[in-house]
Order: sequence, then structure tokens, then C-alpha cells
Amino acid sequence: MYHLALRLIYYAPNNYRPALTHALFRAYWVENKDITDPSFLLSLAKSLGIPGADTLQPSILADPSLQSLLRTATTEAVDRGAPGVPFFYVSCEEGWTRSDGKKTNSETFWGQDRMPFLEATLNAVGAGGKYQDVPALSGLLPRCVRSPPVIDTTAEKTVRLEYWYDFSSPWAYIGWTQLERIKREAGSSLEVVMVPMLLGALFKT
Repeated sequence: MYHLALRLIYYAPNNYRPALTHALFRAYWVENKDITDPSFLLSLAKSLGIPGADTLQPSILADPSLQSLLRTATTEAVDRGAPGVPFFYVSCEEGWTRSDGKKTNSETFWGQDRMPFLEATLNAVGAGGKYQDVPALSGLLPRCVRSPPVIDTTAEKTVRLEYWYDFSSPWAYIGWTQLERIKREAGSSLEVVMVPMLLGALFKT
């Protein structure tokens, strides 16, 4: 039933999705609310001022267009080889050199425990595209050693970070708690995109 909350994300305009995702993660993992309850979902949308939420009916969560958007995102995650959530996809037109020496303009990471590698990649993109040029790379892991370096991306290039998630996963929640910090350290050139998907359907596939 978590699919109803995921569909609600697709109903919300893009600029409301981060706040709605925040509220849903908090409701489920912190406040122990029932995010499978359509009435609760609609009241939450209304409290956030999502356009049209004050007149929404529970039937909106069964809208075929919302089902289609969620199904399409899940299919795309499968096509990209996502084994679960959280799943991260980094892309930049200018590209960068991976740690194995190969040039690329996109890379995927799975699991909140791989986020230091994600941050190393964002650093590499900002450091001219090479891992060996990343300042204080060893500071990314473990965290207790020292603060991570600031991701030095430039305004001339836009780096896109897609965050693929499902509210049913505690690992997706843990990964999500670090997104704002990563975005803050990366600066304005990092675009973070929230992409809800159906974890159960991914496992089934």
C-alpha cells in the first residue's frame, strides 16, 4: 500500500516534491503515521499547500496517469540495473574519469552505504573530472576521521543527481537524510531529482 504515497508524489508539482517527500519520510519513520491511509495522505498534502489538495478526493490516488508515471519510473530503474533502493544516478554532460580510468558521463550507486563513493564522484566531477585530483579524498570515509571536503562543482556545468526511493525502505530513509547536506556542500550546480519507484515491483522483476 505504500504505492499510494508514491503516487501522491507524482501528483505534486515538482517544486513541492522535496517537502512532500520529507513530510512522508518523517510521518512514517519518525512519527509512526499510517502513510497507506488515503485520508492521511490527502490531509498531509493539504497541510503543505499543494495546489488543489484542499479539494482532492481519495480516488485521485487511483488515477491511471499517476499509476503510469510510477510504473514507468520503476521500469526505468529495472532497465538501469537497480537492485534496490536507495538508488543514485549521477550524470554530467562534460563527463569525468572513473577510478578505473574510463571516461563516462554517468554512474550509478546502490545503497546508503555507498554514499561516500557517490560523494567522491561528485568531487571528481568538480575537480576537473579525475578522482586523483579530488582534495582530501580519504576524508570521505570514515566520517569520524574529519569533515568531508566541499564538493567543488562550478557554475559552468550542471551535475544531476537522481535519488530513486520507496518509503517502505529504511535504507532509502537513511540515504535521504544525507541528501540536503550533499546538496549544500555541492552548491547550486548540483540538481537533485526525486524519483519514487515501486520497490516490490523491482524485486518481483
